[in-house]
Amino acid sequence: MQINTLYLPLKEVTGKLEVKKHFTFNTLEHIRKRGAFPKYGRHGYSNRSVHASQELSECIEDVLEIVSRKLVKLSKKNKALTSQLSSKEIPHWSTTGAEWNTAKCRLLHAITFLCRAKVDRGNRTNIEVQFYHINTHWLTLNQLAYGKDTAYRNQANVAHLGNFIPMKDRFYGRRSRA
Repeated sequence: MQINTLYLPLKEVTGKLEVKKHFTFNTLEHIRKRGAFPKYGRHGYSNRSVHASQELSECIEDVLEIVSRKLVKLSKKNKALTSQLSSKEIPHWSTTGAEWNTAKCRLLHAITFLCRAKVDRGNRTNIEVQFYHINTHWLTLNQLAYGKDTAYRNQANVAHLGNFIPMKDRFYGRRSRA
């Protein structure tokens, strides 16, 4: 069976990444004990952490909700998979239900990182890396639902595990038509 790549509505993704700086634990301890800053070292006095704004978090949740609905429809294509996922117990690690849950989790994380990379706008490479991962996990999920003979339409032009396309030749996970 041949499938299309996963469509993600990225035009609605807005917001920004917020960088927060805070003193390291060792710096705070030194200030508490001695009342002065320590000697400046190679790691500096502070750490930086990157957080999504409220607007970006809402956009990510909307995109994940759309993808989750698609995944529920996809899981219903395989009766054995549906019965494993519908039981109250967590599927055993050797079953296809556990493989499905692992691939689904990886796909949703890659989509989250894609939205963050799109908002960052600093580097197109991060967006292409996430599309590579999304294509790989989407193909894995479809192979679990339809069978191992599932492949992408025009597979030679889709970047995924087993079909690497150089970064300069890619645009949104596919070979650019330049």
